Amino acid sequence: MSDYFLDLQNRNRVLDFLVTFVPFVQSAKERARIEKKIRDAEEQKEEISEAVLMDTIRDLAKHVWPVRYAIAQYIEQHPGVEWEVIALALTPQTHAHIVRLRSTYSEPVLESLLNMHEVDAVLDDAEKIELKSVLQEASLSIWKSFGGDMKDDLQKGEMLLSAFQDRMETLRRLGGELDESLQQEVYSKVTHYEDRFLYEGESVPIEILDEEIAYYRDQKEISPLED
Repeated sequence: MSDYFLDLQNRNRVLDFLVTFVPFVQSAKERARIEKKIRDAEEQKEEISEAVLMDTIRDLAKHVWPVRYAIAQYIEQHPGVEWEVIALALTPQTHAHIVRLRSTYSEPVLESLLNMHEVDAVLDDAEKIELKSVLQEASLSIWKSFGGDMKDDLQKGEMLLSAFQDRMETLRRLGGELDESLQQEVYSKVTHYEDRFLYEGESVPIEILDEEIAYYRDQKEISPLED
């Protein structure tokens, strides 16, 4: 089992990610382009190779990351909005269990409940899957309803995405200048950071990435590659 949030070797998971997040693409032209790639891939057309699919999902992840960031910020600032949306979509039993959890834990974002060990005693696997699905639908509903109020967070998300990409490029460049053992270490870290940031949607602190860059720059000075 992959330890990544999104196993890029799993074609079905890749397609699920594309289908889930393509509605969040702001550009109608870009959204239509990706939707065509999804249809072609689902129909198993030969021209949709693994490389093309990887480029497509990477492009999509970058397009929607600022939107995902802005929605997360909005939900954190307006937790009641999220509950109002999902409460209507849950089955009665799951609804009752979530009400119980909300009365016990003061988590402002419902998705965080899925990461709590205590939830296992309340929600079974089917209910967790249901909650995750409903939360995803709620995000899209909130985006469509309140996206106009998210301009500042969208702009901040775009800045964070740009800063993240700059750091990943720097780490890749540094990796190419280090000896083989450190190269593999750097490239592995880049892959994990990109999985967390682009696909899981986590906002990885830029300060942590700057510390990584400083560390490997020091390693380059200590043991540079021989000519």
